[in-house]
Amino acid sequence: MDSRDIKEEPSIPKDNKYLESIYEMQKQLLDSYISIEGLPKYPLNINTKTNQLILKDFTSRVIEELAEAYESLLLVEELTITKQKIEETENLINTNTDVEIIYPTKILQFSKDCYEKADYINSLEEQNDIKAGLIISNNLHAQLLADWANKFASIQINNNINEYIAQNPVTIEYSETNITNKSVKATIKTNQIVKNTYLIKTEALHLNTQ
Repeated sequence: MDSRDIKEEPSIPKDNKYLESIYEMQKQLLDSYISIEGLPKYPLNINTKTNQLILKDFTSRVIEELAEAYESLLLVEELTITKQKIEETENLINTNTDVEIIYPTKILQFSKDCYEKADYINSLEEQNDIKAGLIISNNLHAQLLADWANKFASIQINNNINEYIAQNPVTIEYSETNITNKSVKATIKTNQIVKNTYLIKTEALHLNTQ
């Protein structure tokens, strides 16, 4: 059974009796198993060998279903982490358009291609070890590429900032450099067009001496 095969929307239980509704649906499912597999009618006598084998078989099925569900959950979690990493790197690149980030962008595109392939394979209905292996390998490749692109882009952005600072040194000039109780103008200058002047107001210090 695949949950993706269920198209009908579940109805809201009357008087919000969700637990009772779950038991009723499970009873209907059990009745279906009885008719399909020719099982004895419940309740089963657990003291007979035949019924013990039936219960053991169904217990094994439940454990197998839980294991498969947990495995699928881990795959979806890893895909989600990869998607977040790709989006984070994409935002980093898009918010620094003044920097020429060529190779990290190409690497990120390879990452997105691998992620989309893994996501597509995960949407297929077939369930087998080959499918799981393809999802894991493509997703891992996507994660590593996205992480590489992120670090590569960060290095380029930082280098660009350091280069800008080196090419555009900042100096501060004061209208008065001696000790004074008058207001002093501080002018911040760079070799760019921007030049800011600030007025620094000071007050005279009155020292009381004995």
